Amino acid sequence: MAALAAKLKNRKRSDAKTARARSPQGQPDWWLLVAVLLLLAVGIIMVFSSSQYFAQYEPYNDTYYFLKSQLKNAAVGAVAMFLAYKVNYRLFNRASYAAFVVLLVLLLFMVVSTRIETIGGAQRWLTVFGFSFQPSELAKIIMPMALARWATANQNKLSDSPMPTVF
Repeated sequence: MAALAAKLKNRKRSDAKTARARSPQGQPDWWLLVAVLLLLAVGIIMVFSSSQYFAQYEPYNDTYYFLKSQLKNAAVGAVAMFLAYKVNYRLFNRASYAAFVVLLVLLLFMVVSTRIETIGGAQRWLTVFGFSFQPSELAKIIMPMALARWATANQNKLSDSPMPTVF
């Protein structure tokens, strides 16, 4: 009986050490967050330092024009990052195939449509509710999600394949 008690006591210590080593569930990876924020700050400083001279002349007439634009975009990105952090990642997994189908429809629409806008020489802009975007930009987000879901679902087939896996 004493041996069993000692074994349970050691097991509790081991579990306590493991629990301390893991970060609490729902906590962000602080090092990654700091790295992203530092890269964001350096990028904003670089944009300002390289564009302030250009922005003070026509048509902008505001030295801080591009800085203000970048800060607005950074704020939108920060909100999107926070929302993505709060949403359960399994939702992204479930929505990946539907989002992929929507992406394919949008890309096909861009190929066959004549109702597309030309902005800065690029003719693949779609305007929805006053917001212009290129559907190919969505592909940068949706394609990895759909491919990750497909690779996870076909993990056994991929590991048995004679062709080396690219993933």
